[in-house]
Amino acid sequence: MFKSSDYVVQSVNLLGSDTIEMLTQIICQRVFILPKQQQLKKNGQILEHSKTLSKSNLKNGDIIFVDILPLCKITINTGKGHKPVTVEVLPNDTISEVKDHLQKESGLSMYNRCLIHEGAVLEEHKSVDDYNIKDGSILFLFQRPPELVALTFQRTSGEVSELKFNPRDPDSVQSTIQNIIKDENESASKSHVYECKQF
Repeated sequence: MFKSSDYVVQSVNLLGSDTIEMLTQIICQRVFILPKQQQLKKNGQILEHSKTLSKSNLKNGDIIFVDILPLCKITINTGKGHKPVTVEVLPNDTISEVKDHLQKESGLSMYNRCLIHEGAVLEEHKSVDDYNIKDGSILFLFQRPPELVALTFQRTSGEVSELKFNPRDPDSVQSTIQNIIKDENESASKSHVYECKQF
């Protein structure tokens, strides 16, 4: 049986091998609470969605309480030329999931971008709740500076040269190789690369 905050008690038939996640799906079908908004508890203990009923020590006749996690609307300023975007998130959403919501709503690529709240760069594995982000909070999306790699090589003349490029940007890599070929007037395979360091 499960019981939500409005005191509706409903009975559910499940097997011990079924997961808590399956239970959240059934609850969603019956009372229209999204699975990710459900926090299921037995005797005050939060039940992990990935565990089975038997591993969660649930038995026939146990009562499960359903807490409804509130959705909060946050605004994300995405920079010049773009309108702020409002997304709905849960307290237990990770910052990575927030960026996924933002990408779906805005169409902007999240490649090499970070979110900032109250002056702090948000780590992707941490949750909305970890950063005390509430309904009405404002976040900022920033482009991280690209990581550069210095490619040191020896020219056929014996001179040592260094070129810097962004290894995640195919155009930058191709341009760097073409510059080496142009300067040497020979194939890149004849250039001897002996050191590669990251900044």
